[in-house]
Amino acid sequence: MWHMTSPILIDIPEEVIGFRVLLRPYRPEDAAALWEAIQESREHLAPWMPWVHDYHSLDVARAYVARARARWLLREDLAVGIFRRDGGFLGGSGLHRMNWTLRTFEIGY
Repeated sequence: MWHMTSPILIDIPEEVIGFRVLLRPYRPEDAAALWEAIQESREHLAPWMPWVHDYHSLDVARAYVARARARWLLREDLAVGIFRRDGGFLGGSGLHRMNWTLRTFEIGY
């Protein structure tokens, strides 16, 4: 059911399970894998992702994961981690800049 006045009431699946991958909101235990992925890809990400320069420690990744979870619950931003079905971290994506009235979102990855 669509809740035009209160997006927080919209039931959104916590997981999307594919044949080989799993998409789900970040959890606290994902921070280390996120940090490692950013470290490994920093040079490639930097030209297009200005936020990469803000990630200077594991604590920054932990704080991001906590904020991402809170924003998911409030339906302000739907950031997800992309994982192999066996649990390995592959990357991230999400729906951002949401307009619940128009039902429009920006897809980020």
